[in-house]
Amino acid sequence: MNTIHQQGTILSLSEKQKLRRKADSMESQIKAFFNSTSKGYTAEEIHVALFPFGLLTSVRRSLSNLLNEEFLIKEEEDKKRKGSRGVRLHTYAKRTNLNHPQ
Repeated sequence: MNTIHQQGTILSLSEKQKLRRKADSMESQIKAFFNSTSKGYTAEEIHVALFPFGLLTSVRRSLSNLLNEEFLIKEEEDKKRKGSRGVRLHTYAKRTNLNHPQ
């Protein structure tokens, strides 16, 4: 529910499809990144490495989608790392049989 009575732009079907392709592309690039490593990374680290001119919130959304797809896992609390603002950030890693047995 929109509690502040703002109205956004209504997107055409082609605009929605273009945004979905862009999101899918970001998720594909993040998947390729995690397929090449066994280490965990924070959203900020992925943002800087892959999308320095993109939005950090878009990276976080892609990570969330990949968590929901069970491609990634959010690592334990003790693996958090300090981010650029001094806050401890979660790390994400590719799901494997070793780190997350079924």
